[in-house]
Amino acid sequence: MESQRLVFREITADDASFIVDERSKPEVYRYFVDPHQITLEEHMNWFRHIYPFNDKRTDYIAFDKATGERAGVFGLICSDDTAEVNYLITKQYQRRGLAREGVEALLDYAVSQKGCRKATAEIHEENIASLSLAQMLGFVQTGRDGKILIFEKQL
Repeated sequence: MESQRLVFREITADDASFIVDERSKPEVYRYFVDPHQITLEEHMNWFRHIYPFNDKRTDYIAFDKATGERAGVFGLICSDDTAEVNYLITKQYQRRGLAREGVEALLDYAVSQKGCRKATAEIHEENIASLSLAQMLGFVQTGRDGKILIFEKQL
């Protein structure tokens, strides 16, 4: 799968250090539903014992087509007719529109390949960049769970 500037590849065990490094930054994990600094052991346990058995979820490394560098991590969960996309963009690739481009690519894939007709998003109330992106993409807030705002969009 690819977009204009990104190429997506499903994650492998070789991506573990990169994923853990990116997810372990306080400015990143503070917005998670369960905010904590993950360890390599925790990630590998998830990768080996949980991820392979969840046929509704696929996680991807996004590569910059121009440089071949890892630009971020995206996840797609498709359940019934509903898609949820999560992402994190590495610091050097932020503020370039890649989050929007990547989310749009995954939602297009969810519609064309998985038959999804609705998208949901759960975003921390202080994650201004993701809240702004959700608004730009036409998501509408439908609920709240503590500090997590819940959004939906028809695809």
